[in-house]
Amino acid sequence: YEPPPEVTHAAQEFDERHQRRSARCERCMMAVKEDPDSIAKNVIFTKALNDVKFSRFFVPENADEVPEPIEAKAVRKNDHVVVGETWNLGISIFGPRNKEADSGEYDDTEAMLRKSLEMSWRRCLDSHNTVAFLTKLDKSEGVVEACFDVLWDACAFLYGCFDYYATVGGHEDVLLVTKPGYKRLIEDCHLILPGSKHANATAFDQLFVLLNAKGSDNAHALDRQEWLQMLLRMAAMLYVSPGHIGGVPAALKELITVDLMPNVDRRSLQDSHTFRSEFMYLQDVDEILRLFEKSLRAIFNVYAAIGSQVGDELQSGTRLGWAQYRLLASDLALFDEDFKDRELSLVFAWSRLRVVDEKSLKSRVKRTQLSFEDLLECLLRISTLKVLPSQEEVFDSGCDDGGELLLQMKEKEPEKHAKFIADNIRNWDDPLPDTIVRLVETLLYLIVRTVLKRLKEEGVDDGHLRPLSQKDVIRFRAVCALRDGTG
Repeated sequence: YEPPPEVTHAAQEFDERHQRRSARCERCMMAVKEDPDSIAKNVIFTKALNDVKFSRFFVPENADEVPEPIEAKAVRKNDHVVVGETWNLGISIFGPRNKEADSGEYDDTEAMLRKSLEMSWRRCLDSHNTVAFLTKLDKSEGVVEACFDVLWDACAFLYGCFDYYATVGGHEDVLLVTKPGYKRLIEDCHLILPGSKHANATAFDQLFVLLNAKGSDNAHALDRQEWLQMLLRMAAMLYVSPGHIGGVPAALKELITVDLMPNVDRRSLQDSHTFRSEFMYLQDVDEILRLFEKSLRAIFNVYAAIGSQVGDELQSGTRLGWAQYRLLASDLALFDEDFKDRELSLVFAWSRLRVVDEKSLKSRVKRTQLSFEDLLECLLRISTLKVLPSQEEVFDSGCDDGGELLLQMKEKEPEKHAKFIADNIRNWDDPLPDTIVRLVETLLYLIVRTVLKRLKEEGVDDGHLRPLSQKDVIRFRAVCALRDGTG
């Protein structure tokens, strides 16, 4: 029997992969022999052993005959006793997230997004004489409803664009589109037409001023309803006023599908639903987060309390605002060539669940601040963006975990650390170099070890790996405030 070339090739690939797994397992075993008391090394050895144990090569074959289906026999309920509880999101570390979500779920539902767009659309129609503006340009019946239908068809895309361009500019509020974000959108999509009387640079500058006039809550940035206003008026400038397209709904669709979708920054297309279902709401992820839960809650509680004021819901000390979130990232030294302010802002914007009414105080609290579960999503996203060492690199270095290896490299071999990042840096949507569980585990070890290392340097701790207490984090924040001048 001569196997086909594709089977031979697959077998060779499997053999090479199996040899690598066996070699890694052997290195792990030697590491455990040298340090049998190391919990981290024992855990990783077990994982490496399982990789070898469950490694199988399978070649599908065509069945000669389809066997007769076996008739299932009814089983009485008392024949089997289920021990424990089946894992689900309700009993996971993310359990409380749906209770405060406007959707009532663990993600943004279509019904909630519809309500959200309808709310913004009503506000859009009530300001800037929008109804009169539309009916003057387009006399056709139902033009207002038709424009809403176009926006609804592209709702996820338009909200993604809003999130991305709101984070352009490095301002305090990364949840509204300021002038730099507005101009970046125009540049990315090549909307300015040289020689045009309707779509020149001056016309776009005047549009931004117009959108922020007439009682706007923020005179220097666009909120959701003003974002919809912007789209309507851009469609008119580019297509209706010059006479290229007669109807506003058709012009709006042309703007979105031809000018925006192919040209916006690709990070505008980030899909939070996909991220949460594939990398976040998983039992393995829940288990690793539970191992670090004490440390993570201590960090969250201390940093959320910074600047809190009694009676102020926006400074209640129970959620993490943008300023506290950025301070936390700075104290933990997460910034590097692989993770800058830009990525920090995007992670903050992507990790919140959407609200229906962005103007109400209750929704504003959820829109502008992170809950503990939102912070967990931030950490998972950060772990997919930062360059983190593999298991092989950790064992070859003799370290217990990736966090220890990274800190050693930064302190003792900064040039090697810089090269390590430069050689492995990747785009936000590139395939992950490892499983999400191992990536977030390394990041969490890095966070805990960073805190303990600072405390050891100040002589207030021995630096040995252990869960963090709230007292540890308070001391860590005080040390960072004195050292970095961030009181």
